[in-house]
Amino acid sequence: MAGSVNGPKEFVAILAEHNFETRSKQLAALGCRLKALNLPAEELLQRVAALAPASASTFEEMSRLVVARGANAEGYSGRLLDHCSQSVRRAAVDSGLLTSAQAKEAFLSTESSRQLKTWLLRTRCLPCDDEVLTQAGHLFGNNAIWRVLTRTTDQQLFEKWVASFGKSMPSELTNLSAVARRFPDIIFQLMFDGKLSVHCKWSWVLALVEHHPQKVLHWYFAEASEQAGMLRSLEATLLSWSWRHAPEIMKEICCKNASASSPKFPLLKLVEVLPGIKSTDFGMTSNMKVALYVEIFSQLPQQHKTPQMALDFVKLFPTLKEHRGREIQNVIDAFWKVVAELGRLQRKEALQWSSFNLFRTFVAKLPPPLAVGQFLKLVSEVDATRDVYKFIQSDICATADGKHDELMKQVFDQYLLKEGEIAQQMITMFQVLLTDCKTMDVAQQAFESLTWRLGNETEHGLLLSVVSRMKTLQQSYSAKEGERKDGTLPIPVEWLHFTSLPKASEGDGVQPYIAYLHLTLHSGTGDGKLLAAMMARYGRVFFWDAFEEVLAAIGSTRDHKRKRQTLVSQQPPDLNVLAGIDVAPLETMKIAPRHGRPKMDMQGAGSAVGAKRKSLLGGGGAGGGYFECLEAAKKDTFGREADKRESGYLTMVSMAGKEKDDNNVFEDLLPFLAQRLNAEQDNIRANVMDKLLDGPGRALPLEMWASHLPSLQLLFKASTKTLNIEFEGPRHFQFQIWQRVGEELIKHEIKAWKDGQSETEACTFGLSCLEVILKGKTQALGLPTLFMRAGEGKLSFSETGLSVSAAKWIFEKALDTEPDLSGKLGNFWKFLETMGRGLDRAASLWKEWPFVSTTWRELLAGGVNQKAAELVTVGLVHTLLDMQKTEAIREEGKDGKLLFWWEPLETEAYQAAVQGVLAMIDAREIPSRDASRLLAERITALASKDYMVNYEAKTKPVLALRFSLPKGGNVPWHKREARQISWNAKVARDGASATREVEALRRVLAQSSGLERRSVLWRCVAAAQTIGGPTVGALLQDAIAGVDARSEGMACCIAKQYPYLEAALCAEQATHCEVLTPLLDAWMTDDDEKVVEERVKIIMARGDCQYFLFFGEKFPEFLSNRRQDWLHQCLLRLKAPSPEVAEFYHYTERMPSLARLALFGKGWRTSDNLHNPSQTFIKCVQTARWHQETQAEFLKKGLLTTDAATLSLLSRLDYVDGTARAAELLALFPKEQQGPPPDDGFVVVQPAGSCDDLAAEIERRFMEATSPGMRNGVSEPQVEMILTALGFADDAIHALRVLGEYAGKVKRAKDAVIRAVPNLSPAQSRVLVRDVMLGPKAGVSLCVAAVRQIADLQMPNPLELYKVAWRDGKCHRDIAGAILSRLATSPLVDGTPDDVRSFFEFFEIEARRPDHEYVANILLTDMKSTSKWSLPFLPGVVVKLAFIPGQAKGAAQALRLSVGHDTEAVVALTALLQHARFAARAKTVTSCGKSNSPASSVISDLAWVYNCSGEDFLLSVRDRSETCTPEALSRFIQELLQGCEGMTGAAKPQNIAELWARLLRPGEAAKWPQVVADMERWACSRGKLDNLRMVAQVVSQRAVAMKLEAEARVAMFAVVVPLFERILDQHLDKEALNKEGGTDLERSIARDILVLHWAPLLVNGCGREDSARLLARCPTFLSRPMGCSLIELSIQAKCPCSVAHDVLIWLATERREHPLTDLIHLGAKLVATGFPNAPCFQAVVDCLKPLTPDQSVLLVTSLLEMQPPRNIACEALRWLAKVSALDAVGLWPKVLTLKDTGGDEPNPQNKPAAEVVELLQLCMASNLELPLVPPRSCPVAAVPVLAASDLPAARVLAVQIIQERELAESSRETMKTLTGDPCPVVQFAAQLLWAALVDDTEEAA
Repeated sequence: MAGSVNGPKEFVAILAEHNFETRSKQLAALGCRLKALNLPAEELLQRVAALAPASASTFEEMSRLVVARGANAEGYSGRLLDHCSQSVRRAAVDSGLLTSAQAKEAFLSTESSRQLKTWLLRTRCLPCDDEVLTQAGHLFGNNAIWRVLTRTTDQQLFEKWVASFGKSMPSELTNLSAVARRFPDIIFQLMFDGKLSVHCKWSWVLALVEHHPQKVLHWYFAEASEQAGMLRSLEATLLSWSWRHAPEIMKEICCKNASASSPKFPLLKLVEVLPGIKSTDFGMTSNMKVALYVEIFSQLPQQHKTPQMALDFVKLFPTLKEHRGREIQNVIDAFWKVVAELGRLQRKEALQWSSFNLFRTFVAKLPPPLAVGQFLKLVSEVDATRDVYKFIQSDICATADGKHDELMKQVFDQYLLKEGEIAQQMITMFQVLLTDCKTMDVAQQAFESLTWRLGNETEHGLLLSVVSRMKTLQQSYSAKEGERKDGTLPIPVEWLHFTSLPKASEGDGVQPYIAYLHLTLHSGTGDGKLLAAMMARYGRVFFWDAFEEVLAAIGSTRDHKRKRQTLVSQQPPDLNVLAGIDVAPLETMKIAPRHGRPKMDMQGAGSAVGAKRKSLLGGGGAGGGYFECLEAAKKDTFGREADKRESGYLTMVSMAGKEKDDNNVFEDLLPFLAQRLNAEQDNIRANVMDKLLDGPGRALPLEMWASHLPSLQLLFKASTKTLNIEFEGPRHFQFQIWQRVGEELIKHEIKAWKDGQSETEACTFGLSCLEVILKGKTQALGLPTLFMRAGEGKLSFSETGLSVSAAKWIFEKALDTEPDLSGKLGNFWKFLETMGRGLDRAASLWKEWPFVSTTWRELLAGGVNQKAAELVTVGLVHTLLDMQKTEAIREEGKDGKLLFWWEPLETEAYQAAVQGVLAMIDAREIPSRDASRLLAERITALASKDYMVNYEAKTKPVLALRFSLPKGGNVPWHKREARQISWNAKVARDGASATREVEALRRVLAQSSGLERRSVLWRCVAAAQTIGGPTVGALLQDAIAGVDARSEGMACCIAKQYPYLEAALCAEQATHCEVLTPLLDAWMTDDDEKVVEERVKIIMARGDCQYFLFFGEKFPEFLSNRRQDWLHQCLLRLKAPSPEVAEFYHYTERMPSLARLALFGKGWRTSDNLHNPSQTFIKCVQTARWHQETQAEFLKKGLLTTDAATLSLLSRLDYVDGTARAAELLALFPKEQQGPPPDDGFVVVQPAGSCDDLAAEIERRFMEATSPGMRNGVSEPQVEMILTALGFADDAIHALRVLGEYAGKVKRAKDAVIRAVPNLSPAQSRVLVRDVMLGPKAGVSLCVAAVRQIADLQMPNPLELYKVAWRDGKCHRDIAGAILSRLATSPLVDGTPDDVRSFFEFFEIEARRPDHEYVANILLTDMKSTSKWSLPFLPGVVVKLAFIPGQAKGAAQALRLSVGHDTEAVVALTALLQHARFAARAKTVTSCGKSNSPASSVISDLAWVYNCSGEDFLLSVRDRSETCTPEALSRFIQELLQGCEGMTGAAKPQNIAELWARLLRPGEAAKWPQVVADMERWACSRGKLDNLRMVAQVVSQRAVAMKLEAEARVAMFAVVVPLFERILDQHLDKEALNKEGGTDLERSIARDILVLHWAPLLVNGCGREDSARLLARCPTFLSRPMGCSLIELSIQAKCPCSVAHDVLIWLATERREHPLTDLIHLGAKLVATGFPNAPCFQAVVDCLKPLTPDQSVLLVTSLLEMQPPRNIACEALRWLAKVSALDAVGLWPKVLTLKDTGGDEPNPQNKPAAEVVELLQLCMASNLELPLVPPRSCPVAAVPVLAASDLPAARVLAVQIIQERELAESSRETMKTLTGDPCPVVQFAAQLLWAALVDDTEEAA
């Protein structure tokens, strides 16, 4: 079977395949067949290795690796880790075939390159252990350690290495979420300690919260430490999660924060998110939330319970619907509980109506009935203001449907009972009710109540407003008849008695019809009464309408209060005048409709009017004012002077305007003006017309225009006959007047137009005015706009009250003004658009006005001519698209769809019209050029329509296209700005809606030829930009099939030189002539890759397929990434540039170059220009999928020039030797350009010309063109580019051999070498550094880079390389600085410190003194940035560097920041501080010499260090004080003391004392007395008592911090206590302190020493004699704080001993002045600890004797509150039972919830019943009832005991325990016994439980 797989032969055969995907599948299949042989692992590896020779190329090795992966040959990749190719090494690491041992070995090996180790860090196969982690940290730092550490599952290992980070946590904490789930405790501790300085993400925080909710939530919300601030960005998310998943913890936190006097986290923030939590895992209901709010508020300190806080909590209450009665009642109860918690004074303040916010917020959350009930309840106790009543009445009770109007009336009635309100205020409140209420009965009753409250009085205006409102309500109910009945109360005819008509004799008489209506209203509502008959005919609204008319008429004459009289005393009006009226016919009377207005006979009008005028002049009629002045004014109009004539006309018009109601005046005036103005001057005529007809102050009212129409016609004729409309037209004043007259007439007539009415003469005249003035221009007429103006701004046609007939007339007139179809269609849509914007949507008008859709069909029924074809097919679609902004409406509901209006386009008439246009195109009635444009525009419009619909439907686009074309201009191809002709992914659909249009375009394309076809091709591009699908694909295939790719390429090369050719090729396109690119990219765009492959296959079947590589991006990209075999075929057909051969693609400045084929890698679509020959940085390279033969062909034909981009690609080819080509070019340096350089070809050769055959002309012109230039020179820029590219070479060793020759010559070579060195092993890189980078010809910068690489790459034997570069100290100063910095900051790998000491003697070489300052600056800068130094003598070196000018400050800073070598650093700091002190003294000497001398500079710098660095030095030494020697620390302190007083930046005495106390070290007890004595002496020398207190403080703190053993503690006590005693005895007034005297300072010092410093020493293991020594020293005023402190410290230390007991005895016996309550709490706290050496309860009782019964209860209660062990609690209760059995019984249930003695939680299942038995015995003995005991706290074993007890309550408890624990089966006998219990309650309870838990019903009975 083994022989069935011929590996090498098959492998070689597979490698001949050029397609990457096919080759990879075949190689993987070969591997699978090898795997199926089930060979041993070693043999399998050998079989894989034998597939190719040992010296296999990179291509073969990569292919063999694919086979190994398919065979799962684990361990094979280990053989490739030292391969020369980077690609192979990277693939080997990523293949997954590395074993953990191989990965570890390679990672730890000194022969592996740094780059390889970087790759290994990212693999899962690298194990995580101490060796790997140590190496990762050594090479790459903490970030690399973390990356490896995240893969471990060993908690101990993870914890160990995280602890090793210390404060220097990695900056990149990757994969933190997984680590947090794996090790939540460690990550939480890091977060708690503030070491996680990363951006918080919920993913890993969630892992912590889920594992430790209690810790995390308390840490953030309760403690709110500074470190917790890192979660602030996740605060809202954390709050939401906490309430959903851990509500109990959040309750606890809320209560804790509420009870705190100053909570760390705002309480309201905790609870304000709770209302938004709709569902939780624990079912947090509204009732539970409300109860929680109340509980939290109740626990607030009383000073925090303010009205504002109560308001904040009430705002959180839910707003509930009426049907949720139980929850609403809970909210009400909760509110009053919150109010009760405020206390009496604040409660009164909160409920004051002046601060109404609290109650307002509360009632707003209740349903109106309950809100009003709560209001009435409160208002009965607290008087409310008017604003409160208004809020309840209007804001709470007002609804849109009047549902709660009765509640409004209740509130209003309550308001009327309010004392102190004046009438106007009550009227105002009633007016609010009147506006809000929707119920007539409520309004009527409220008005009745108001008039009663006002003493049966009202105001006329108020009564009128009430009647008007009642009328409005009645009309609304009439319109909604059948929906709801209202107005059940009788008509309030008694309100009529508030009215009386004014008498005519008083001059205030009313019109007769008002008097008639008044009588009608008084006629009554009985049978046969006129009012009843009118109401029966017109409804109840007649009463309110008539009443309103009467009140309005009365109000115009009088406006005063009217007193209401009783009906009996009221004298009704005389109704006899109505006696003869028969009301019966009113029920059947019908009024015939009126159609139009009667025509007026104006013949002989002048004579008739004249006669009338004469009669009036003679008799003195109503028009006497006008006619009195008529003769004089008329006389003026006949004068010769124009001004006088004009004045006469204007006088007549002005007098007529004052008598507008008199028709006789205008019957006289208008004929006269028509006759006279006919011959008048234009300006006079214009002024008279303006006064007569224009503006709001016109003399002739608009209502009278129709009756005087003949005169107006004559005036219009006179005004328009003399002026030239063509030139003066609308701008002329007269024409503007008549234009407005026409518009006003039309608007007036439209308003009065009734349905069925025909056009009036006034309307015809108005339209004729507009037509004459505007010359019939429909758009200028603006008829739709006039119609909307007539609607007075209403938004709906139904609201305007206008008739449909008027709209139809406007519509017809708008269409009639245009003779042809295109004009009519334009006006049609203009009309609909205008009307749709002003009134209803056009879609609504289409449905409501049938004439609109009918007209649309009629317009299209006659067919479409060529002139209207574009409007019908394209324009109308765009019009409807624009209209959708207002026409589209959304369906109701949350997810309602947007409904568009496309109905006009969907009609049969429109579809037939479009089909007719397409038929004309097919018949070639429309030229191909125009037809293709028309079709392309229609396709675009239909695509926009589809996009609009599909975007709303959120349909994902199926296509996406991107290609770019140059915008043109006389610049090279690669420099032109890319013009995105983008396939809009939003509108790219399947093209189904435009299928027939695309087919038509396809037919047009087939019929076209020549230049016309070129235009059609561009229209195909336009269509392909917007839609896709099979139809468009067929169109593009036809288009491409007819395009010659070579001809297109030649055209692109020479078109700019021949503008006439370019114009022909561009067609209508004004920018470029390259039509094949958009066609090809559009065709290659499809989501189905199989479709794309078929299309590419069609291209490949063509003889010119290779030319398509230079057009667009889709085709070459597909070949480069998917079908590399076809790419190879195309490359074989292409020709390399040569003098004999010139192809269009050789013109790289005019066409895309062949080199761009390599740039279709990841991210290529984001590149603006794929290939710029001059581009120096190349990205998106992708050649790894190509076959090695393809790469060789590409190198031979595509990378021949010396362009920058081409040179940069040489080293990017993985499978061919591009480095050899680079070496060849470098060998030619310097080489001049041979032949002409490439040109852009944009010099115009012939601007004009003509041709019959476009292709032949292109061929001819191309052959005449100059040969393509090629850049082939090799100068310095080319050399730099080559060397830079070699740094990216796949074979780094080969590349470095080439680079080595130029490393010291060319600057770019250094960068390339530095980039390539990490790819080598340390041994290889060492040879390269020694021979090349540090060679004799190497430059300074290269040597410096080499020095840095030595340490970074961990080269073996680095010291030897440093010595080579050092050259015995004669190297360049930059090199010297780099070497010294590396030696100082890098670990010393080999050798000893003495081996490198000689390097630092550089600063002692006199010959290099000029370089000392420069080198020292470099060294100190690096030492400051890297604080960990490797050499112990460096601190001394740094001190010497301080004496170099300008380096003192840097030296001081470097010493302060250094880490390690602590003793040496402290000695150096001491020395530097001493030198600085001397320099400060010698500073005055510098004034004698030169101020800028080096010596002066050094002294000044050191003096500055002395003055400013004392505190900084101290802090640095304090960090080293535990590890440096005592002698070094002592010398530093002495030096610090000598100069601290005189330093500006002196160390603080407190810090000095703390540092001094560090000399008290464990194991050096013999030195302690001297140290303490020296500190005491120093404190005394400062002369202040505070210094002694400071010494006592630091010494005691140091004694506690050392955590000494017992023997050492005694020694320390013997040193420290005498210090305290000396301070108290020698420096304080002891006697005064004992008598509670002394100064405040002395009392404070004594308190600090005794309570804060001495007392803590006693709890660390001192004996009774030590405590007695302290207590004897305690003054009286310190006895209480001393005792409390000692006991508290003992408890906190968890080691209370006899000291605490002695202190309690001391407080109880010798210090009885203390309150016994304090001693009781202290004693209870001491006993509750339960520690073995703690005093027993009886011992504490003996200390506190004698105790009263109340004190005894207090003692036991305090003890139980502290949760003591159960045995101690039982002991205390037994003792209390002897004092007060009743109290003992009441406290006994708490024992059952306590822990056992061992500290375990109480387990009711396993607890013994001893406590219950003892409780029962106590109750029986004391004849007491059993207290209330929670059933779940009782042990199961107590059930039989309780059931057998004589106490009924005990037996009830037994039943409860059985029910709670579901113990029916185990307690069956007990249940039976209890069912027959003598106590009825016990019996019934047991029987009910038995029946519920037992199935046998007979037995249960």
